[in-house]
Amino acid sequence: MIGIIAKIRVKPEAAEAFKAQTVALTKTVAKKEPGCVFYDLYSTEDPTLFVALELYHSQADVDAHGASDHVAETMKTVPGMLDGDMESAMQVDIITPTSGVREDRQENTAGSDLLGCVVYFDIKPGQEEAFEAAGADMMAGVHANEPGALFYRLFKSSQPGKYVFMERWASQAALDEHMAGPPHVAAVAERFMACVEGDPDMQVYPIVV
Repeated sequence: MIGIIAKIRVKPEAAEAFKAQTVALTKTVAKKEPGCVFYDLYSTEDPTLFVALELYHSQADVDAHGASDHVAETMKTVPGMLDGDMESAMQVDIITPTSGVREDRQENTAGSDLLGCVVYFDIKPGQEEAFEAAGADMMAGVHANEPGALFYRLFKSSQPGKYVFMERWASQAALDEHMAGPPHVAAVAERFMACVEGDPDMQVYPIVV
């Protein structure tokens, strides 16, 4: 599986058009790309900055997405909406899961309540294996006990020394419950955080629908 976290900055006057066009694209992807688990657009506190969270079964599915007619049609207009060229206006992190579990296609069953969350961790040298083991236990506990965690998986970032949890939450209440440290989280937290250098960088985004 391959995940993509893309931060996209657009011109202020193009923000609404970008949202409309990209939301239309997410719906087309859901219908036409069986190799895409999810493709979401999220907003931020900055009205000109958006975040796309994407997950695919394989590199072939990523390539098929990029070569599709619907992406080609979108790319006829999106570059003109960006605040700068593609390289400066888009920051992309290609991430790979720490475990090989295959995810089924995920629909947005939460509607406008859906939250996307990414949490970046810098790992102490030599602690990668211990961190991944603790992360696997964390995932198992969340999957077994938190139905509001629609997606919760640990990935390796393309940035050296970094890992990232990519998450989809059914509501703010579901995320708040998780952050309160229920027993299955508390049981792993000390071992998990012992591998981490500095504070995690957590970013939460509301879905654009």
